[in-house]
Amino acid sequence: MIEAPTDTVQPAINLASLALCRTDNPDTVTDFLKTGVSNVLGHGSVDGDGLAISDPLLKVNGDTDTATLANSAMREDAIKDDVTDKDETQSDTSMQAMDFGSLTDQTAPSPPSRPPPIPPRPEDQNKIRIGRLEESARQQDAAEVMGNIFDLVSCAIKGEDVMREGEQFDTIKKLFYSDVTTVQKTAKGEEKLSELRNHYLVSPGGQDRSIYATLDNDFGLGEIDGGGTRYDYIDQAAPFQIINVRRLQFERGMPQYDRSHIALESTLYLDRYLLKTQSLNEMQLLKLREAQWTKQQRLHEVEQQRKRLQATDIDGMDLADAIEETGCYFNDLATEKLQQHLPDDNLPRVSLPAPSPELINALQEKARHLKKDLEAMEKLIQQLDSDINSVFDNAMDHPYRLHAIFTHSGDVKGGHYWIYIFDFQANLWRSYNDDRVTIADEMQIFEREDGIARPYVSTGVVYVRADLVDEYTQAVCRQPRIPATKASRPMAVNSSGASVGYTKSSIYPDSK
Repeated sequence: MIEAPTDTVQPAINLASLALCRTDNPDTVTDFLKTGVSNVLGHGSVDGDGLAISDPLLKVNGDTDTATLANSAMREDAIKDDVTDKDETQSDTSMQAMDFGSLTDQTAPSPPSRPPPIPPRPEDQNKIRIGRLEESARQQDAAEVMGNIFDLVSCAIKGEDVMREGEQFDTIKKLFYSDVTTVQKTAKGEEKLSELRNHYLVSPGGQDRSIYATLDNDFGLGEIDGGGTRYDYIDQAAPFQIINVRRLQFERGMPQYDRSHIALESTLYLDRYLLKTQSLNEMQLLKLREAQWTKQQRLHEVEQQRKRLQATDIDGMDLADAIEETGCYFNDLATEKLQQHLPDDNLPRVSLPAPSPELINALQEKARHLKKDLEAMEKLIQQLDSDINSVFDNAMDHPYRLHAIFTHSGDVKGGHYWIYIFDFQANLWRSYNDDRVTIADEMQIFEREDGIARPYVSTGVVYVRADLVDEYTQAVCRQPRIPATKASRPMAVNSSGASVGYTKSSIYPDSK
């Protein structure tokens, strides 16, 4: 991917299918792979020898992979085809006419050095396979695709140990899975349940808020069915922390796309979500959490009050605006302004009774009070948000750096994904948008996109432990093996800042 001598690198369809076909439904993968000959050849071929790469997940009888069987079957088919071709040029009695004695004087042909070439894929089968792949992709978001990839890589690598749930412990588990404990308190007592999580799913809640606020809701104190409370903490934090954002919400049974802005932090301190830190023990952190939960409960109450004042059946109007408009309408009736602005359409008009001045004044006064209440609630919500964050102002022992941002433009019916990745070695952001890789403006990444009907939003972020950024991250940057042929050829700069002998368009193909 990095050094291939082309402007762009496009993954083979089989590689894309492995990422997009759901791993929790084996039939999906099986049905997809049955649609073409190349299904048994795994991910593609190794450049140079044309040897097939086997798929580590697909096994026959638990021992032999399908790629090995496919190569054997293809060799047998090639031999049969060769015999068939010869039979077509000889008569039925050709075997009797052959001089078998002369064969002993001839040297036996050397065995083939490589398997026969892969036959071309029929175009109609490719279309079917691509169609199934697109259908599978439409039913998944970026978080599900990442989960598929984690599962497949875990199946393809050797495990190092066995975990308490009987699962394989390997590099994927070590890098991306945190050990999270859920504490449930009911009338029967306290119960602790542990599980491994490779991501956290948060919700903006229909309003702009910080990444801390969304995580605080996920880890905060909540109620459970049947009575009781629950909260989560991280017992062992993985080097990589993935936070996915739930953008699809349902209101009145209809899907809604939540475009609320989440303010990201370039450095996220994980202390407030841990069992203990270097500076705070378990009891000290619990007391801070309890103080935060009290403020969160008050914040929730104020937000519910604000929601009741904002909820109306008129789009773009809260209760105060609706009452104010009603007062203006009644005032127009009283002063006959409404009649003056009616069009002269020669239609019969209904004479409406003029409302009393007291009613008009009461509506206008009510609207003013509601507006003041909403303004006061907004200020209180902002203050409570600040107070909640300040509880952990001094908890900064465990910093994580922002490494990647998954971004989406669209709605509930579909859209387009791209990703921003921070290159810690070159100290810059890049945008990876299909086959276009460009240096990104940091301000554009972190600020809300305003002024358009459907702004793009973040759907997931990846943080990496600050002391491991150089050891565990290296942003992919195209550096094709294209030697400089002319002295006047433009020079590009690689991720380390050194000049290299290929054009900038080869590294960042904006026009491709």
